[in-house]
Amino acid sequence: MLVELSLDDLLGLLKLSSVGKLMSGLVHNLNGPLQNLGMDMELMNHSLIGEGTLSDDQVDAVSTRLKRMKAEFERINYIIKTATMKASLGENYNRFINVNEFLKRELSFFEANLYFKHNVHTELQLHSELPILRNPPKDFELALSWFMQAIIEELERHHIKRLILKTSLSHSGVEIMINTGGENLSESFMELLNLEIPASEPLKIIDHNVGVILVVAVLKSAGISVTRQVESSGPHIILTVPINK
Repeated sequence: MLVELSLDDLLGLLKLSSVGKLMSGLVHNLNGPLQNLGMDMELMNHSLIGEGTLSDDQVDAVSTRLKRMKAEFERINYIIKTATMKASLGENYNRFINVNEFLKRELSFFEANLYFKHNVHTELQLHSELPILRNPPKDFELALSWFMQAIIEELERHHIKRLILKTSLSHSGVEIMINTGGENLSESFMELLNLEIPASEPLKIIDHNVGVILVVAVLKSAGISVTRQVESSGPHIILTVPINK
C-alpha cells in the first residue's frame, strides 16, 4: 500500500500515536513500585496491629519498610513527572534540553518492552560536560524518542542483546552515537537513514517503513544530521544536533 501525505500531516499522526505508547510505558513502570508498596503496607499493618510494645528488631523492620516505601513514592512521583513531560512534547516547546537526562528518561520507559528489559544489556557513555541544548528544533524530542523506539524494535526483531549510547561534543554540535556492540541492524533499516526528503513535498512511503522514514525526515528537516559509520566495533549511527548560541 502506498500512502501520500505531507510531512506536517504525518507529524500530526505521530504526535497522536505517541499517546498510546506513553500510556503503555506509564502503566508498566508504575506496576512495580505499586506492587512493592502494597506488600510493604500489608506487612506494616500486620506488624502494628499486634498488641504490646514493639521490640527493637520490630522497630528496625518498620523503619526499613518506611524508608523503602518513601523511596517507592519518590519513584512514582518521578515516573508521573516524566510522563507529564513526555505527554507535552507535541504541545509545549521545551527550549532547554539536557540530552543525557533525556536519554536516561527514555530508557526507563523502554523497559515496557519485555525483550528490551530482560535481554538487552545497555551501556551509557555520557559526556559529563555536555552543554544544555538551547532553542533546539521544535520537534527534536518527539523525533528522537521515536527514533530510539525504532532502534529498540530493531533490536528485538533481530535478537540483538547489546545497546551502547554515547554522547559527545564535536565542532558540529552535540553527538549521540548508537552502537549495537558489533551486531548488525538490518541493511534495510540502515538504508533508510540515507533518505533525503524535502519537507515541502508529499512523502511516498511503503506502509511498513512509515515510522522510521517519518522520524528521519523530521530529524533532517530540523537540521539534525543522521549518519552511519562502520568501524572495528561494528556499525554506528550518529545523530548530530547543532548548538544554538
